[in-house]
Amino acid sequence: MIIDSPLELIFPDLFYRLPAFAGCHDVFLKLEGFNVTGSIKIKTAVGLVENLERQGIAKPNKTVIVESSSGNLGLALSMVCAIKGYEFICVTDPNANRATVKGMELYGARVIVVKERDSAGGFLESRFKTINHILRSEPNAVWLNQYSNIANIKVHAEQTANEIACEFDQVDWVFVGAGTTGTLAGV
Repeated sequence: MIIDSPLELIFPDLFYRLPAFAGCHDVFLKLEGFNVTGSIKIKTAVGLVENLERQGIAKPNKTVIVESSSGNLGLALSMVCAIKGYEFICVTDPNANRATVKGMELYGARVIVVKERDSAGGFLESRFKTINHILRSEPNAVWLNQYSNIANIKVHAEQTANEIACEFDQVDWVFVGAGTTGTLAGV
């Protein structure tokens, strides 16, 4: 197989059967970890950026994409932005995996690590404050806002849910890791 873009290394229909894992029932794992950036978040990244492009908001070599992430989405956005010609700024915190931060930087992302804890003792409020500062100071900056962007849900409704539905005649249970819950809501 010869590919022209790392974005071709997204595997929509790769499942692993665990026979009789749950009593007499088979369990199927959707192997999103084999995607090019190691997680399902590559779908989210592509969906969020392409949503802005369809709206005419994002333009390669002009728009600065900004997002808050503590890991997988930041890495996926770093690669997508590098391929599509966008500057990417990821706002994260000290809990982010160092290898993931290094991966983002290798793709060309600028990573800002907030160190100030917010009123709840975490970092999310501090990340948002930093993003707002970037948006005020950088005229070409656009925040994807995975937390309230319907494109986060829509990409998983159109892709992930359909991939599952096409593979199985009946689905009894679906287990989804939840952060912003875009994947869960879409499925």
